[in-house]
Order: sequence, then C-alpha cells, then structure tokens
Amino acid sequence: MKTKHFFLIGFFLLSSILFSKDLEWNIYSYYAKQVFPSLAWSQSYMSPDLIDEPYFYGDDAGQFGIIASGINPGDEIKIIIEENEIMERTTLVYKPDKATNEVIFLFPQILYKWNALQNWRQPKPLNIKVSVYLNGKLDTTKTDIFLAQSINDCPFYLISNFNFVSDLKAAFVSYVNENHPIITKAILPEILKEGVIKQIDGYRSTSKNNYKSVYQQVYAVWHYFNKNNFYYSSLSNTYQNESAPYVVSQYVRTFSDIYKTKQANCVDGTILMASILTRMGISSYLVTAPGHCFLAFSVDGTDENLEFIETTLLGNKSEALSEDLVTKIRSVNLTGYDAEIRSEITDQSTFDMFVFALAYGKNNYEEGKNYFKWNQGEVEFYENEKEIYTFIKNNSYGIFSIDYYREAGLLPLNL
Repeated sequence: MKTKHFFLIGFFLLSSILFSKDLEWNIYSYYAKQVFPSLAWSQSYMSPDLIDEPYFYGDDAGQFGIIASGINPGDEIKIIIEENEIMERTTLVYKPDKATNEVIFLFPQILYKWNALQNWRQPKPLNIKVSVYLNGKLDTTKTDIFLAQSINDCPFYLISNFNFVSDLKAAFVSYVNENHPIITKAILPEILKEGVIKQIDGYRSTSKNNYKSVYQQVYAVWHYFNKNNFYYSSLSNTYQNESAPYVVSQYVRTFSDIYKTKQANCVDGTILMASILTRMGISSYLVTAPGHCFLAFSVDGTDENLEFIETTLLGNKSEALSEDLVTKIRSVNLTGYDAEIRSEITDQSTFDMFVFALAYGKNNYEEGKNYFKWNQGEVEFYENEKEIYTFIKNNSYGIFSIDYYREAGLLPLNL
C-alpha cells in the first residue's frame, strides 16, 4: 500500500532550483496545501516504519513536511511541527551518514488528533508552523496556511506537479462502518421486523452450491431500502481543475444523512450496503469503474465466488421495466431455489428489481473484467495531460475487500 517512495526518484529535478551549500528548506505539501482527514485515517493502519530513500526520509504516507537542500553528512536535522487543531506537536530527526543528494523530502509521521479528524465536518484554514534545527541550533521557523478539508471529502486521485499521478481510491474503505449505531440499533432491527428473513446468520446456513440464505439476506437489505423509499441522488466530485498539483475527491454522505434524507449516490449507497452486509457476516467489496462505484458480495465467504449489484437502482420499481424484461428477470435462476424464494416473498416487484440489479452489476463487472485490480493503488509518471487521463481510465477498475482492510488493521470512521 505504501507507494510514495517509488516515484520519488524523479525529485532530483528540483536540485537546480534549490541548489545551495547552506541549509535551505520550505514547507511542502503533495496535496496543494491541503490536508485530507479521510486520507490520514485510511492510511493510519500502515506500518510506522520510516522510509529512507535517496530523496525521501520519513512517513511516505504523509501529506506534508519539508523539502530541503544543503544537508551534509554528519549533520543532524530536527523538524518540529507545532500542535494545532487536528494534530499534536510532531518531531522528526534526520542524520545522513553518507553524501546526501542536493534535494530531500523530510516528512514527519504526523501525530493526528483522531477524534478531531473524525469530527472535522467543514473545510477550514489550518496554520502549519514548522521549526528546523541544524545540529541543535534553531535555523528558522516558518508558517503556512493550509486548507483542512472536511472528513466527508475523500480524495481518490492525486495529480502531482512532479509528474506523477497517484490512485487513492482505497480511502473509500474508511467510510465502511459495520458497527455504526444506525445499523445496529435502527436498520438491522427494522430489517428483521419486515420478516423477509427470520434471522441473520451470515454463511452458517450455506452448504456446497446452496447459497439460498445469503441471497435472502442480501435481498432483505435491498427490500428494506426499497420499501423505505431510499433513492439515488447524485453529488458531484470536487477538485481543483487547475495546474498540478490538484486532487480529485468525492463527498461521502454520513449514514445519518442517508438515513434521514433517504438519498444516496453510487458511493454512499455502496458504502452503506457494504457496512450492513459486513455486520451481517457477509463479505462485501467496494467495486469501482470509470465514474462509478457499485457493490460486490461473496456467496461463500471467499474472493472467488462474487455477485455484483448495481446500487444506483435502489428505490426503483420493476413497474418501470418492460414486460419482456420482467419476463426475462423471472426466468433467471440465481440459486436453484428461486421458486422457493419467490414463494416466500411478499413483494414481487422488489425481488424482480433485486434480480435486475444483480444482472446489471454483473454486466458492469464483465465490461471491465480484464482491468480490475484488487486492494491496491497505483502510481505512475506522466509527461502530458493525455497520459494522466489514460492512467485514471486504466486504474478506475478496482475491487476493495472490506475483510482485507479489516485484517490489515484499518478501523472505520464513525460518521
């Protein structure tokens, strides 16, 4: 997951700009003087080991630090970033033991105030104050004003002014929260009250080639959303459409917002459904494609046997479909037990749309089948704007396993 140091080999290009025999440094941000709380949260589970590369030392998941030149072997550089609203006082000490390149990036591992990050709901200016000491003596102190973005803003691409583009989509997994009280105290009790299923048991009622109970549990969630008139409502991406660096990000609604307004876009709906299914003990996945996000779930608990579902169809009724299409939907055999499932349901329309959403999701997956990448973000150099768009298009296809990130130690945001 750590990727930043792979593209730092290109930073030597700055040496002609910062060339100096004496220590020179400036505050530097990869993210155009922005801090993204959601990104900090999503990368918090990474190993705290400091990266020591020719042009970089420190936290390769860091969003800001300093860029320096004029450091000699034997020098001790101490960086202190002062406490502010979202971070504790943070220190990094760097001691090169050999000849140092003219330019190096020094990024302390920021000691974030996690509760403050989680409650940072509006973009606000943030004062960044940095002091640098050379061999125990204060060199100088500098300040800069950053923009701390809302915890709801999730960056998914970074286009750097150092000619690389970075895929950050894994940050969306931070918003999956199977323990959210709206799920445990409201949604799941309401689902059980509907009577579509008698119990929630994950995979315990499955057997080889009999996944009826899994489909019934997922359908119960689908039925709940449709019966309660949740519907698709889009929110635009937000980004700086200027010269690099700039960040492409997506606003993600809180669960309470979705629950109250009964509105969700493809990202919101997918994250909420993934959270509910994870709580039910069903392995779920965020699936991304160009300009889109939808859901996958495992019918047997493995990554090899997935179903895909188009979450933007939430709230739609099968009455909007043609009679021929409804006839085809009713001929689909999901489990070998479809007739039995249909005999037990009370709302034919929502089940028809559920089957249609599965077929739609499967088609979405098949269209990009050869391009999907699992649980990873890519970084690539570019020479022109065309290569940026090519990279983004090629890397838009991703499958992110919630179980994978939970096992890796990523904790959910409580929004």
